[in-house]
Amino acid sequence: EGMMPPAGMMPPEGSFGPDPAQMEAMQKQAQQMQMRGMLRGIKQGMRGMGQGMKMMKNMMAKLEKQGIAVPQDLRDAIAKAEELMAYVQGIQSADEITDIDAFMEKMDQMRDVGEMMQDWGPKLGELFRLSQMTKEADRQIKKLEKAVTRAKAQAARSKTDLSDIVAQIETAFTAAQAALADAKAKTDPEEKQEAIEAFFEQMQNA
Repeated sequence: EGMMPPAGMMPPEGSFGPDPAQMEAMQKQAQQMQMRGMLRGIKQGMRGMGQGMKMMKNMMAKLEKQGIAVPQDLRDAIAKAEELMAYVQGIQSADEITDIDAFMEKMDQMRDVGEMMQDWGPKLGELFRLSQMTKEADRQIKKLEKAVTRAKAQAARSKTDLSDIVAQIETAFTAAQAALADAKAKTDPEEKQEAIEAFFEQMQNA
């Protein structure tokens, strides 16, 4: 029969396996290592996000300068991204993250705004392309405005009543202005393209 260990060497009942305090310490250590890796990865990813955001803000500023509307949800996403980036940059060590649930919630928010910005990247590029068409539309409007001024001057000098012709030109000018304003206000690229095309079609019929 196998030999039994002396009574003094028997482990106390229920003490098999690691000590609970040791287990908790090991879990905490593993969690900290995981958080360090996560924080390092997030900070690395933020560099690319920051560069992309800078490009988008520059493009948005150019669009706004041309009177092209930029969607409010994109503005909000960029503002939120800046807030979250400042939050992460303020964390010097993973040991500072005491509320892991709150931290993970913020990372979920960062992922959401990152996805929105990624989705809007090509759309902004398309809006920028369409802004070149809008510039041409502005030139057409100025030409039509000059035509209205000339028609009024000619009507004033003419002995013939040209009020109907002047009224028609003014109506065409007002409608073209409204169509261009509508095109500029569109923030969805497809809708904007349709509105700009509608404007040029209207100009052809003016």
